[in-house]
Amino acid sequence: MGFLKGILGGMGFVVGILVVFVIVLALIFGGSDNSKSSGSSGVDSSKYILWDYSGTLYDKISYSEARTRRTFMVVKLDLKNHGYDEFSVSPADYSAVVDGIEYDYSSATYSLGNMGLTPLESVKLRDGTETSGYIAFEIPKGKTSFEIEYTGFSWDDYNFVRKS
Repeated sequence: MGFLKGILGGMGFVVGILVVFVIVLALIFGGSDNSKSSGSSGVDSSKYILWDYSGTLYDKISYSEARTRRTFMVVKLDLKNHGYDEFSVSPADYSAVVDGIEYDYSSATYSLGNMGLTPLESVKLRDGTETSGYIAFEIPKGKTSFEIEYTGFSWDDYNFVRKS
């Protein structure tokens, strides 16, 4: 009986540690929404990411053909960091939203160079620097209205300001 009590007592300590660990993780990761912000309270208005985007439809990108009832929306994305020490950029950090449905970037993005379009590079923009490039999204055929959302993870709540 003493042996069982010793094991359960030790497990209670381990369970307690796990509960504290889960609570800490929930506090760290549970309260942040990194989607684009437009100057809401709590965001430093002197810091912002100036961005603009426009899209063109393609049925084929190099050797990649869009799936049945799909087309490629190739989006030119311009980004400039104003005030943040660093802003990480990657095609995987952006989604196209069409009719309320979010679409991840397509791997066809990396074939855009074969069409003379520079794919968006994975870089870190320091304060005052800028980049631009293209990202491909596979969206439903016949759709032309879309929004781009930043979906990347960050400790900062980035303030995105649309150029146009």
